[in-house]
Amino acid sequence: MAKTTNGYRRVAIILLLVLLFFIGLVALYVAKKQLSGSEPWATLLNLFGAFLIISISASILYSLTLKAHDERRRRAELINLLDDKIDAIVTNRLKFGLGGVVSQMDYNALFDALQKDDELWWLDTYPPDHHALCKHLEQAVQRGAHVTILAIAPNSEVATLRANELHVSLNPKTFKERLDIFINDIKDIIERSIGTAGQLRLGIYKDLPCAPMYVFCRNREPQYGFVSWFLTQPTGIDFPHMRWTSGEVPVLKYFCKYMENKWKNSDKFDAENIKIVFKDDFHAGNKGWFLNYWSSNNPQKTNRIENSVMIFEANESDLLDPRREFGAYIDLRDRIYRECTYEVSCKVKSEKQTTMQFKLWLHDTKGKVSNVETPLRTPSTLGETIKLEIKANTTEAIRIHLHNKAGEGKILLNEVVVRKI
Repeated sequence: MAKTTNGYRRVAIILLLVLLFFIGLVALYVAKKQLSGSEPWATLLNLFGAFLIISISASILYSLTLKAHDERRRRAELINLLDDKIDAIVTNRLKFGLGGVVSQMDYNALFDALQKDDELWWLDTYPPDHHALCKHLEQAVQRGAHVTILAIAPNSEVATLRANELHVSLNPKTFKERLDIFINDIKDIIERSIGTAGQLRLGIYKDLPCAPMYVFCRNREPQYGFVSWFLTQPTGIDFPHMRWTSGEVPVLKYFCKYMENKWKNSDKFDAENIKIVFKDDFHAGNKGWFLNYWSSNNPQKTNRIENSVMIFEANESDLLDPRREFGAYIDLRDRIYRECTYEVSCKVKSEKQTTMQFKLWLHDTKGKVSNVETPLRTPSTLGETIKLEIKANTTEAIRIHLHNKAGEGKILLNEVVVRKI
């Protein structure tokens, strides 16, 4: 309603100016043609008409040329005046570059602002609702931006301490599970982004987190940033953050240097050290897996691939093996070299109320000289990544077992990745 009223007012002013301009023309015409030589009316109308025409013309010319500049200048003077007053209240605010406090953090906007060759330094544990954020992150990298994510190691002592601080608002076990999911999702984006215009890199740190901070750089110079605090509640979207800009004392640069140093001391994961030997997300169906090893009474049910997910679903009566165990395996021979070490990871979760158990089991294909496995257990319903390392000692091959023990419910697996380390 306010916008409509302002529009009507603007039109009325323009019509009034046009009317006055024509009144001025009429006054000049009458003074010259009708009252020529008749003093003092001719002189009075001449002055009146000239005044209207000149003043209105000047007003229009000013609006088209100088008005915007003057408004910007007055606005800048007002801002400077307010800054001086605020700086007197908030001591040395401008000197140190404190730009204010935002009540809500817009993480997506951090990535949406990034253009080609811009940089973003990110230090945190993990963000809330990171699945929505990841789309904006990936798009920024595709545009040519450079992003460094520094995330706390889920298995570190510091992560345990931070999780315990949040125990009132967030279960420590849930904290670590979500942190692990966030890290693995960032790794997936790194793998997908290889060869794009930008660069994404991930640093896993185990030392003190200091504070959540995010700094935007252009031409290698920090432009602005946001910093908050680690308290007893998640420092997520609905939590205040201080905004920092450049100042006489370069606090913003101090934040950057801190994160650069943390990157140097972190476990790095970027395009330079990714060496993927094998990856199966089951989008293409079965790429060579032997399903239902150790036999099944109902193979179509107990082990199958549906909608890009490998599914294990078996109770004891479904299996022939007296141990009531079964699974799927694949033999890898391409790019597997003797005396080299490989990391095998899989993304797995269970449905609610599941009692089935799962383990990742690796060995070579001859004599089982190299043989490693994780304990049998029920995976998290939120999903988790299970990893194992194996050294190819005897044969230039690795057999990967996705091994299960019968029970109620289902176990779902949607990715297996092998990296040379």
